[in-house]
Amino acid sequence: MSGNVGALSGPQCPPPAPPFKTVILWFRRDLRVSDNPALIAAVQAAANVIPVYVWSPEEEGLFKPGRCSRWWLHQSLKAFQKDLAALGTSMVYRRSQESCMSLVQLVQETGAQALFFNHLYDPISLVRDNEVKAAMCSLGVHCQSFNGDVLYEPWEVLAEGARPFTTFATFWNRVQKMPYPPPIPLPVPTAVPPRPPGVAGTSLDNLGLMSDEEAESNEQLYHSWAPGGKGAHTILERFVQNKLRQFNAHRAKTDRESTSSLSPHVHFGEISTRHIFYMVKRREARQGAHATEWTESTADFLRQMGYREYARYLSFHFPFTHERSLLEHVRAAPWRYDQSLFKAWRQGRTGYPLVDAGMRQLWSTGWLHNRIRVVCASFLVKNLLLPWQWGLKHYWDALLDADLECAALGWQYVSGCLADAHSFDYMLVQSQEAKKFDPDGNYVRRWLPVLGRMPAKWIHRPWEAPENLLTDAGVELGVNYPLPVISLEESEHALSQAMAAIQQSLVEVNDKNPFRPASDPSVLKATPALTPSSVQMPTQQPHGEEEVARETAGEFTAAAARARQPDHQAYVQAEHEAGLAGQGARPALGSGGRFAGGPADTREGRPSFSGDKGPAFPGIGPADGATLAMSAADAELALSARRQSPAGDEEVVSNNISAGHAAAAGMSGGMDSVMQDAPQATEMGRNGEAHEAMGDVNMQQADDAPAREAEVPSAEAVVPSVSEDAVVPRKASNAQSAKRGRHL
Repeated sequence: MSGNVGALSGPQCPPPAPPFKTVILWFRRDLRVSDNPALIAAVQAAANVIPVYVWSPEEEGLFKPGRCSRWWLHQSLKAFQKDLAALGTSMVYRRSQESCMSLVQLVQETGAQALFFNHLYDPISLVRDNEVKAAMCSLGVHCQSFNGDVLYEPWEVLAEGARPFTTFATFWNRVQKMPYPPPIPLPVPTAVPPRPPGVAGTSLDNLGLMSDEEAESNEQLYHSWAPGGKGAHTILERFVQNKLRQFNAHRAKTDRESTSSLSPHVHFGEISTRHIFYMVKRREARQGAHATEWTESTADFLRQMGYREYARYLSFHFPFTHERSLLEHVRAAPWRYDQSLFKAWRQGRTGYPLVDAGMRQLWSTGWLHNRIRVVCASFLVKNLLLPWQWGLKHYWDALLDADLECAALGWQYVSGCLADAHSFDYMLVQSQEAKKFDPDGNYVRRWLPVLGRMPAKWIHRPWEAPENLLTDAGVELGVNYPLPVISLEESEHALSQAMAAIQQSLVEVNDKNPFRPASDPSVLKATPALTPSSVQMPTQQPHGEEEVARETAGEFTAAAARARQPDHQAYVQAEHEAGLAGQGARPALGSGGRFAGGPADTREGRPSFSGDKGPAFPGIGPADGATLAMSAADAELALSARRQSPAGDEEVVSNNISAGHAAAAGMSGGMDSVMQDAPQATEMGRNGEAHEAMGDVNMQQADDAPAREAEVPSAEAVVPSVSEDAVVPRKASNAQSAKRGRHL
């Protein structure tokens, strides 16, 4: 038999040499060795791989990770170190004020020829990644990014006319009807090439993730969580086996562990969404077509995952949603700006037990059931009339799974800022929420022991309980438990007045053609709103690489600058510096490359790449064995042809809402797509249930349409094309490199 095998195989040729000698592999929120496209590409593309993690919280501006989030990051990196050690390598840790500066320094120290990393979609990361790619190009270093975070890239899922969707129902319907399934999860590599000797770095403990006092205050978290890829996969397997079947019936109950609790694991990339998707679909397929309960629960669970996808989708196409409303009219809301009310809400001393229990659980554990997140958020915005941005920032500081994109989506929905949200004057009824989600008061008793002896009838409204009952329960309102900081009647009156102010601002914007909110279909039918298409935008084309790069990065640079500095004058200055003075930035985003910064060619406005083509990577291409020795433009065509996606060949023009604030139209750019999508919005946001997209994997069902059953592939994992979304370096003179700098 062995002779026959030798005869069939013939003489063995040595494997081709890797195209790069050294590759830097930049880890951020993708701390896993399974289904990691950048890791697989680096392993097969280089003889030496340098894994690096750069801790640079200063560049996050107002959104530096909070105490609990940093605890998780520290534990996740510890677990990830063990995974890398098992593959024969180790992490290089760097502490820097800016990631780009640290990566450039590492390239110069090691002589690396390429940098690989996975995509992120929050506005600050979009700017940072663009700066890194520009810096690598100026150094002649191959720079490439991959999709390791979502099922489909934001530029793959588009409406007619290459417009982004602005309602979840239309977005998720399109995702379910995509002509090709999500990429199959990638395997764990058998080994990682060693990093070159002498690469300096600090230790994990010396990164300064936490102070000694913070580490001591986080000790209770060890009893509830097990960060790392091993813990993530264990939780998922247990959930699929024991809880998934009844997820649809129990997910909203707060007095039990009814959700997957995977959100912090998913946020830090310890487990991929593709792995979760296919594991859930395989479990559903095993039950057969007649298991109705399984079908409904899996469709519901995947829909909750869809909200996370949608959050990144909105953040990519509308990169300002973490700081201001998608619907312009809500920006006129007359907020209270009352610090004493905000303090009472943060400390769980509002006098409303369900809200107070949630806020105390948040501060104690760094986690909240998603329904409680919605209840607490709605109380802040609608009852206290405090700015939703305050609540978003507090959630960001306190949550283990703090996620900027999901937080922006959830808070915008609760505040009526989205096209498919409740109108601004909609208010959750606290008593009804308590009756539905904590009917026996067990959740309140756990986090508010002072109310532990209150009967279920009165535990959610102790201010209405008889005096003798309060005495027997040991409750003294105003002493050991606060009186309500505001009555329901006062809240409703203040909210109605705020809505009247918003409506008045709509009329004052333009008496002849006022902008109308998307949440009011009857008004939409009466008077169409102005759209950006009616505004004459400058048509001159930029000249030179620097001008093109500035326009490409425009909106994202301005958004990040605003996130780092809340002062309005800084906003205006940032927009002028980004080239946004009175005109819209229109970054061309093809399916093959992102923010390349090169001049557009004549082929549908796609970026062109001069100079050397991308290297050929043996054994890493699609299943058809097509060569990968191609430029980024060629890779884009090949990818589009392989997937046969009509959306893949479309140019995505990102909506710019901040630029110039569209003064000529009296409204912001990007509302065109919001208003066009509004008539398609279902009743999902108007059936008495709040859109639950506050950051947990468990989110509220948004529509009643059955989920489309996706095909469960059985083929082996296909390694992603390394030329996908690549920026091919061009040879630049020293003068050109100096001109480019960091500011795009």
